[in-house]
Amino acid sequence: MNSSTLRPDFAPRASRGFTLIELLVVIAIIAILAGMLLPALSKAKSKATGAACANNQKQLALAWTMYSGDANDVLAPTDKWKNKAGVAVPLAGGGYWAGPTPDIATGITLTEALTRVQRGLTNGPLWDYCTAFGAYHCPGDLRSKRKPGAGWAYDSYSGSSG
Repeated sequence: MNSSTLRPDFAPRASRGFTLIELLVVIAIIAILAGMLLPALSKAKSKATGAACANNQKQLALAWTMYSGDANDVLAPTDKWKNKAGVAVPLAGGGYWAGPTPDIATGITLTEALTRVQRGLTNGPLWDYCTAFGAYHCPGDLRSKRKPGAGWAYDSYSGSSG
């Protein structure tokens, strides 16, 4: 039997692409897998945020403990503090930064707002014991995503007055 006597519907076909049905099936399978995977990723992100927040709180608690160890078991102040120059300055941000509350006004950039907060933190009583700027901010606190002056805040944790 030669190739000319074969029926046309049994003739070997040239290479072809996917049919529309096959493509839709593949897309449906990918959508189902994504639907199963996204909630798991969301839970993992939430757990990671919680772990980072707990780590920040631990770092701050250690800073408070080390401060009191160096200050004859006196807690770090939360309202007024004598800085390294011996000048009494008010404390803001839960007692973490020295000086008045940074002026986070509408119209300043996010970079400027962060600079103002960091300047206050570096002059605060706990800075010598916790020098990680990010430790003073919980990654789950979304206020830092807002525009400065419109509910923007960086101080996620507050100190308590002993």
